[in-house]
Amino acid sequence: MTTWGDLIDQARFLLQDTVESRYRYSDENLLAACHLACLTTKAVRPDLFFGRSLAEGNAGGCFPAPPYEDSQYATYRDYPAPVAEIYHQPFIFFIAGYVEIINEEYTGADRAGALLASFRRQLLQANMT
Repeated sequence: MTTWGDLIDQARFLLQDTVESRYRYSDENLLAACHLACLTTKAVRPDLFFGRSLAEGNAGGCFPAPPYEDSQYATYRDYPAPVAEIYHQPFIFFIAGYVEIINEEYTGADRAGALLASFRRQLLQANMT
């Protein structure tokens, strides 16, 4: 089972932000990106969430919006990723693109925009196949 934490770790790899003692992107920002990736996916592809309900205890695959307490970070990292494995790569692109947009000190907006466009394109292409 892939978790949000697994997707965050893969996004950190894409961002070249893997040295824990020197993270450029905060855990809270990455979790906020996960939250927004889930909500954006629900808007673009609501069919991916059919059959999920709030009764599952995790808002149908998503979790509450930030801010988060430190104690909540581990809990949300361990939530199962809400979509099938074929959609994990678009989620990773969204997470990386979102944090790059909010922290342009290290990258240009062009790369962030390309990652976010890839997120949307991959979600929609998978729907057509």
